[in-house]
Amino acid sequence: MIALIGGIGPLAGLNLARIITEQVKVNRDQDHHPWILMNQPGLIPDRTEFLLGKVDINPGDEIARQILICERAGCTIAGIACNTAHAPLIFERIREVLKEEKSMIKLVNAIDEMVKYSEENLVQGEKIGILNTTGSYMNKLHSGPLRKAGFEIVDIGLEKQKKLIHEAIYHPDWGIKVQANPASDETLTRLQDAINFYRQNGAGAVVLACSEISLVINQIDCQGLNQIKPMNILARSLLESYLSEDQTL
Repeated sequence: MIALIGGIGPLAGLNLARIITEQVKVNRDQDHHPWILMNQPGLIPDRTEFLLGKVDINPGDEIARQILICERAGCTIAGIACNTAHAPLIFERIREVLKEEKSMIKLVNAIDEMVKYSEENLVQGEKIGILNTTGSYMNKLHSGPLRKAGFEIVDIGLEKQKKLIHEAIYHPDWGIKVQANPASDETLTRLQDAINFYRQNGAGAVVLACSEISLVINQIDCQGLNQIKPMNILARSLLESYLSEDQTL
């Protein structure tokens, strides 16, 4: 069974569960693969606030606790429906706790899978833009591994990163976290400006590096840019891991 750690934010978890469900070709209900969606948003501190030093509690401790609950319920594979939660300070803490608790669950890393996908599907050296939280931006969560893999990153700069992308996600009145379907005009305008910046500066692809941006990307003109969707890639990897494990039983 697959464990999906959601609630960070809640719609991102629901979206990952939807993607997994839609990727399986079935003829009846019973053909679908089993998963558990853990959704306890109030218990997990904000990942970006932790990475920027605004809170001291590492979200990795609570995420690991929730993974362990899913493992006790029968899950053998886990994925986290939040890009920023994969920052090394958080993700490595999750691994430490799981190791301390002697967990046997397989934790799939969405960033590692995203890089593999990019290497297999993009042209080496291609310019890539990234739509991420400021926590991810400051920690080079996506840009670092992609650069190491041989891609060129179009850097939007910290000021535009905060104004155009981070606020589109986090603004308490109109950001995606409070209004996603439909997205607010302000959110769409700012994300469109970010997309236009990347396109004008030679990007051939854009990473939807915050899980919630996938919820609104269809409302934005991304013509000419390949969309790299870490949550879609994670869903595929979770399913492949589950099927591989199932065949060995």
